[in-house]
Amino acid sequence: MAFPERYALSTKAPDRSKEPKAIHPNIILVFRFLITALLCCLSLITLVISILVVKYYEDHKPIVFPSWGSLIYLIILSVLTPIIYFGYNIAMPLAPFINYGDFLYGLFRVKVELLLQFTMCVLWVSGAMAYYEDLGGYQNCQFDGYFHYPKPMDFQHVCYLRQLIVALAFATFGVQVFLWASEMLIALYIFLFLDQESLSEPHFSWGRRAYDFQQGRHVSQQQGNSRSARVARASVVNSEDDPERISQTGRRSGGGRRGVAYSNADMAESQTSLPASLGSRGLQAYTDGEIQGRAGDEEGGWHLRE
Repeated sequence: MAFPERYALSTKAPDRSKEPKAIHPNIILVFRFLITALLCCLSLITLVISILVVKYYEDHKPIVFPSWGSLIYLIILSVLTPIIYFGYNIAMPLAPFINYGDFLYGLFRVKVELLLQFTMCVLWVSGAMAYYEDLGGYQNCQFDGYFHYPKPMDFQHVCYLRQLIVALAFATFGVQVFLWASEMLIALYIFLFLDQESLSEPHFSWGRRAYDFQQGRHVSQQQGNSRSARVARASVVNSEDDPERISQTGRRSGGGRRGVAYSNADMAESQTSLPASLGSRGLQAYTDGEIQGRAGDEEGGWHLRE
């Protein structure tokens, strides 16, 4: 893991070039996006096939319906999976009513992301196994109807669809486990070798702090923060008797969703010194994290100092 700053004259600071390499945060983001997209596609295909099975039985009444419990569970889970991932990864981070420091903002932490992935693994394996026991296998696909109603000629077609749902459900579960296991390995690597606070990072900027520290960008950012703090402190002192001027200063300094209160000297920061590859969502979380770990703070970010 990253070493704290050495104060003893007899102990050398570790060579940063020999430390474990940090993973580029954009690689983590793209990897998670691709695997999640594949997972959602498999979930939607499972949903379509399940609906086709229900439609077949509805179109061939008065055929006796099999037990629908596990199939209905899979249909509901297949609908909720894309909704949950889209809302958690895209919609919620962009929501204007979620501000930095709110309770809902804490849901974006990496530890919550890993817990969500594990929960989805449990839900999918439960649905796949329950469906296989109820409707899986050709031995369970038997025609059950009344004496006056003949067996449909295409009844084997619905049997094929029922077996296809089994394969798709277990494939979706496998991709879900792969996503969770991959994120766990990445989390362990960053936590053990790079940054002990990585589990509290927002999932859309996961690994950014450790990567920037290893690249040495934190030095220029802290210098930019100190220059911006001096400018903001002077503007606040000069306008402390003019509330309207204070509000205008807050708007000019980019208060936005985070409010005018962040424009004072203690919360000032440099927007121009931040890396451009963060994007709009990562930039917000990264700048908020830099406030807690700027130069002169003895408690925040001790494990990431030189």
